[in-house]
Amino acid sequence: ITTLDEVSQVRAILKEVSKELCDAGCDFEREPELGLMVEIPSVAILADHFVQHADFLSIGTNDLIQYALAVERDNEFVAYLYQPLNPAVLRLLHQVAEAGKQYGKPIAVCGDMASNPLFVPLFVGLGISELSCSPRAIPLVKETLRALDARECEQLVKGLLEMTCHRTIERALVAFVNERLPELEPLIVAEAALADQASSPEPLHEPGPSVS
Repeated sequence: ITTLDEVSQVRAILKEVSKELCDAGCDFEREPELGLMVEIPSVAILADHFVQHADFLSIGTNDLIQYALAVERDNEFVAYLYQPLNPAVLRLLHQVAEAGKQYGKPIAVCGDMASNPLFVPLFVGLGISELSCSPRAIPLVKETLRALDARECEQLVKGLLEMTCHRTIERALVAFVNERLPELEPLIVAEAALADQASSPEPLHEPGPSVS
């Protein structure tokens, strides 16, 4: 989705198809929920408008990061600039999450970020209601979620949003996990390192962010 006009078109198509099914005597969900993918910065910026026309929003982090930072993550020459924790990306995530809270709509996150356990405190603090993870990541992400305190995560996010460097944000997340979840910290850091390697190729010029 890129414009509100597209949302209106989708609504019209749903209404038309619903009438066809009704005329055919089919049994179907007459008012299916309509969710919108937030994958480009313009939609994230106007999330408070888009969310009013949907039942929920789902943030597609892979594309959102690429378009926000003008970086093709599969391009080895600029791979190091693909930064999930870039302050601009965090501001966009926060903006969408706040729109969901304002209008009482659930906000989900999908893409590589959702499967990285190091980012779970960030999502909890933002108020994200659902994470769409890869099957391999589910056990550790669930265990991390159970061990976190939402209020502590909210305080963490307030500090993260004031930071101006993705490496500083990453170190703050690692420190938070080390302090609050010492038993899980080795697993979380190890899995986060694997997630970083999988999300982008080895850069040719500058090393990408590492978890240490």
